[in-house]
Amino acid sequence: MPVLFSLPSVLGRTIRLTEERWALIVTKKHPVMHGRVALVRLAILDADFVVQSRTARGS
Repeated sequence: MPVLFSLPSVLGRTIRLTEERWALIVTKKHPVMHGRVALVRLAILDADFVVQSRTARGS
């Protein structure tokens, strides 16, 4: 599975986005995000606000 990016979050976790997952996001969930993967990457690197999930794996 090709990885579009793998970045550290401000909480110290690794955020990884695969091409397969991105395709699902832009075709089914959020089509307005098509062509905006660079903006998602920037948002992770320079987040204004972060909420840590109480139910996410590894929390």
